[in-house]
Amino acid sequence: MALAETEILPIRMADGSRSKLTVFPGSSHHPVFIIMPAMGVRASYYAPLAGSLLQQGLQAVTADLRGHGYSSLRSSRSVDFGFHEMINQDLPAVVAATQGRFPRSPIYLLGHSLGGQMSVLYASLFPDQVAGVVLVSSGSVYFRGWRFPTSLAILSATQLAWGISRLLGYFPGHRLGFGGREARTTIRDWAHNARTGSYRPAHGERDVEAAMAGMTTPVLAISIGGDKLAPPRATRQLCGKLKSAPVRYLCMGSDEMPAAGLDHFAWVNHAAPIVEKIRPWMATNTYRLRN
Repeated sequence: MALAETEILPIRMADGSRSKLTVFPGSSHHPVFIIMPAMGVRASYYAPLAGSLLQQGLQAVTADLRGHGYSSLRSSRSVDFGFHEMINQDLPAVVAATQGRFPRSPIYLLGHSLGGQMSVLYASLFPDQVAGVVLVSSGSVYFRGWRFPTSLAILSATQLAWGISRLLGYFPGHRLGFGGREARTTIRDWAHNARTGSYRPAHGERDVEAAMAGMTTPVLAISIGGDKLAPPRATRQLCGKLKSAPVRYLCMGSDEMPAAGLDHFAWVNHAAPIVEKIRPWMATNTYRLRN
């Protein structure tokens, strides 16, 4: 599928780190979806998803997580960061740059896996900055979001990753087959959520759990049938914290998705059925799509 011409938009965070956004402009003034990646996945992987959004008359921006892709940082023993920096440094810069590029368009976050968790945390701490959040294959890593014995495997793997990152000063996921080269505090925050079910980012001063409970931004939470890394139960563990937000849950099974897309990562290349669910959800919220 041929995509419209893209634009590269440089951004600079308050701490001096830099990155770039890839902009997929479509119909003028229509909603823009900021796509936030999974752990260790470059933003460029989501070009097919951006294309599916464009086909629905929407617009898209892809943004790398800190430490990956266009990010000026690379995790090491001396370069460390966690959820706090992603939520309070990176996403504010991403949203501000998108608002500047599309000043008349509503902005939504579309998060995959870890990118979905960061999207929810950002929306809870910075209310009224985005019109809504779409989660696809995203959920809390709390081990009770899986059934035994998988729950035990999730708990063991996440805590082992934390131990490795403490030993080496970073997590070599690119060598171990899960995630990428991740910062030790990112893994610390991730492992804490897996162990306790709560979000308490290191160095964070605000009560994230209270902010999530008070968040009112609409959320569409889409699970993929057959996804072993973010089953519907894990998605509900995450969205169950949003006591005040309207949350709509959908599970895309084999009757709606091609078999090749029933996977935690492969759905990105078969996203049209998922994107088709977004427009009617948007129509139920305060913003109405222009024809």
